[in-house]
Amino acid sequence: MSKRSNRNSKRSRHLRLKLFEAGNTKCPICLSEFHREDVESGKVTLEHAPPRSLSGEAICLTCERCNNSASRIDQHAFLSKKATDEWSLGQGANVEVDFLGCIISSRFIPDDPKSPLPVRGRDLRQGSIKVDTLPSKEHLDATKQVRFRIPILRHYEKISLIKSAYLMVFSLMGVGGYHFAENIALEPVREQIMNPDKPILKGTFVANGVMDGVSETKKNLIVLYKVHPSCWMVPLWNNNIVMLPCGGLEPIDKFNVPNGSFSIPTEMFSFWVSCRFNSSAPMIGPVMEESDDENYSLVGTIDLSPSSKTTGEEWRWMIVYHHNHRYVALPCRAEGVGQRSEFLVAVEMLNKDIVAGRGIDRSTLSGVNYEELSKEIPIHVIGKQEPD
Repeated sequence: MSKRSNRNSKRSRHLRLKLFEAGNTKCPICLSEFHREDVESGKVTLEHAPPRSLSGEAICLTCERCNNSASRIDQHAFLSKKATDEWSLGQGANVEVDFLGCIISSRFIPDDPKSPLPVRGRDLRQGSIKVDTLPSKEHLDATKQVRFRIPILRHYEKISLIKSAYLMVFSLMGVGGYHFAENIALEPVREQIMNPDKPILKGTFVANGVMDGVSETKKNLIVLYKVHPSCWMVPLWNNNIVMLPCGGLEPIDKFNVPNGSFSIPTEMFSFWVSCRFNSSAPMIGPVMEESDDENYSLVGTIDLSPSSKTTGEEWRWMIVYHHNHRYVALPCRAEGVGQRSEFLVAVEMLNKDIVAGRGIDRSTLSGVNYEELSKEIPIHVIGKQEPD
């Protein structure tokens, strides 16, 4: 093993242990429990979202089985992104030609350079296919036909998109992400990620479009759409937008999303930047048993935190999950949320580096005005909740 490989191996092991000790103790996809020896040996693996081939970062741990399955679907996401980039540069599209039993890799050049990227065989009619060399006659089978195929499984790419969005939301919520992952509403999403060859999700969880202003930023944003019930919107590569339920009382396998540009009032959005598991300061607490089930997807402000000592910024908590008698809240800026400037800046999570840079006393951000909070949802206080 080279010195560089050895350093990378040690760095990977250190990060795996760090995530495990921070509370990433179960696979967020299949919910199987991790053992420390498996984390140390590498059987529990670092999961990248977006995929590593698309410059994503390791944000959480998954089991070896789920990681291997993800690699298969992520490969098609990479091929799709590569094909889109080449098409936009006028280089045509890569296709496979089954020429009388021999597979030939070729390029499709459209008649109209402004035509959309082909996604199925019949889209190859309006253009020409360039073949460098044909196989010799002894390798051909005259009983077979000539067929054309796009070597990208779009279904796999969509599952890769859903998987990335799901893990980004999970990691954003830290330990509270397990409430989200274990909620019955997300069961079909997890099942689809684990079984990419089965048509489990019936609705359109992925739309191709542009969220006005959001797509202009280069950051991996996670957007909370504050409706009732609320939902997560995660813009990803190739102008794809994934929508996920925040939770619910029954499995959700239909989520119909319109294609095109999303024009939604900005005050209906809250933004966070994707971050590594538990590098943020989520607040988690219990809700009294007799809480009203009608409020199962409540989203609202629950606390006004002290100002930063250096910038004067004020922070508040936003409830992003309220199901099964538990709530999870994330910090966000009290001033400017919903304004146009927030599209480009986004709302950064309160990790230790950000807190130190702004002169915020992190310990004060764990405090909650429970009297005010109880006006939103009936909270049963069992002790002060400290962020990890």
